[in-house]
Amino acid sequence: MDSNKWISLQELKDAIFDNQVIPMKYLYYTDEASRYWQEICKKPDYTFFMNSKILLKEVSEEIIAFLDETSGEFDIISLGIGNGIKITYLLESFCARMYRNNMIDFYPIEISPLMMKNALDYIHSKISIGKFNVVPVIGDFNFLKRFAFVYPHKKTSNLFVCLGNSIGNSSENLLMNAVKNVICPGDFFLVEINTDLESMGLFSESEINNLHNFSPLKLLGVEYENERIKYSLVENESVVRKTKSVLAEYGSAIIDGIEVKDIKLSIVHRYAKNEFCNYIKEFMGMEIVEEWSCSNVMLYLFKKS
Repeated sequence: MDSNKWISLQELKDAIFDNQVIPMKYLYYTDEASRYWQEICKKPDYTFFMNSKILLKEVSEEIIAFLDETSGEFDIISLGIGNGIKITYLLESFCARMYRNNMIDFYPIEISPLMMKNALDYIHSKISIGKFNVVPVIGDFNFLKRFAFVYPHKKTSNLFVCLGNSIGNSSENLLMNAVKNVICPGDFFLVEINTDLESMGLFSESEINNLHNFSPLKLLGVEYENERIKYSLVENESVVRKTKSVLAEYGSAIIDGIEVKDIKLSIVHRYAKNEFCNYIKEFMGMEIVEEWSCSNVMLYLFKKS
């Protein structure tokens, strides 16, 4: 169907017919879907993103200083690039502290070509070209090992970055297995989670959020009807204990001549922070180095032993 080998209509339909949540990449792949998401990030009531920006801006210098003092040279592998705003804080802090002596290699992995372009345009509007190397990778970061040849483990350590809802939208074991299979002793993992266990946030009021969640079905030729989208706060949809999740569903649609009901469009996990840390420690074999918080956002820096 498409030149992007990471996208398959059959995979999309299989998830729907198996009553699984549609894989996260289909929420961001098309140009239209990525534009919806970037518009959502401009909404003041998207408090997770707004608080996340505040937090990253405050602590990026501290994070880079710690990595400089403990590891010296390192590269950054970003699992998703988003609109580029938050990762720019880290890159700016690196350039301000280290670039005269070291040149960082930055490897953003992103499913959406448009999102990659827009994010890199934003980054280069804030940081002069030549202060770091960028190696953009279009692909599915859930298959991180396939890109290992792109980012060779040639320096003291790598910093793997997972910001926003990259983990909160995903099948956690799939994503964490991907990281676990490539991360080496001495590497670091910077991960951000949503800790709002009670609020539905902007989900029930925002039509643009509805359009974004619907975008995978548009690939299958389904006609959009706003009233068919519903949200619920559910439990037991995550591998992390005590997690609550906002589940978006589409009431019904005809796909390949078959009526399918309650299609699981997307999910956003809200974590109990101590349980999330325990999951990373046990599943990934990592130790926590530092943590930071801002309202409904937690940011953790883990290290592989």
